[in-house]
Amino acid sequence: AYKLLIIVELLMGDLPERGIFRLPLLRRALASYLPIVQAVRAGDLALFQATLQKHQALFLQDKTYSLILRLRHNVIKTGIRRISLAYARISLADITRKVHLESEEDAEYVIVKAIRDGVIDARVDHENAIMISNEAVDLYATNEPQAQLVQRRALQAQVSQLYVTAPYRDIELVRIQSIHIGCEESIEYGR
Repeated sequence: AYKLLIIVELLMGDLPERGIFRLPLLRRALASYLPIVQAVRAGDLALFQATLQKHQALFLQDKTYSLILRLRHNVIKTGIRRISLAYARISLADITRKVHLESEEDAEYVIVKAIRDGVIDARVDHENAIMISNEAVDLYATNEPQAQLVQRRALQAQVSQLYVTAPYRDIELVRIQSIHIGCEESIEYGR
């Protein structure tokens, strides 16, 4: 059951907790699944393929082989995401080598799909066969963090004031309208 849970978590885009692999009862049973998780986490297609070949008989016996095959795309997307964060511009040939893809056309297809899916923020220059990562916006250079802090402090002040005054009044229901857009919280007080 844990083997299937691990694969399903990976397919959903989550990483299983490392503690599961350290439990004495499960350590041996999950030993062949740990390299799969590490490959998905690192975006290492070579490790993924090697583990798949090495433990193919076990995966077939556990009836998880077909699900594990579906993880290949997740491994590639993770590798592409890491590369897009590390390089401002990189050739498709270099991406093909780093992610261990078969051809530049495969790399281009995967990159375009990752861009369309919102996995990476980049564009492909087809003429020069390069991927150009868009500059990340520095959120802390904007006023957004300050605005969030002001909103949170205002809500905190409202709740604090309510706590101070509510027990001394005969209030059945006190409604706090928070500053957050579309968020309404109700706190009930009664005797």
